[in-house]
Amino acid sequence: MAPSFSLLLFLYSLFFISIENLSFTRRFVITLLKQDTSKSSLKSKRKAAGWNTDFLEKLLFGA
Repeated sequence: MAPSFSLLLFLYSLFFISIENLSFTRRFVITLLKQDTSKSSLKSKRKAAGWNTDFLEKLLFGA
């Protein structure tokens, strides 16, 4: 049985909504990393946030 057109349209729209959410999240995270005043690069700040939960909390809550 072939999928209906409405099902395909629904799945297609879900795919693009998730892409928009991902791009918003990415921009939001980059903005948070840029607001940090340390001299580290964005790459190292991103890694540090993944490894160190205290640093991640500092970025998220501004503590």
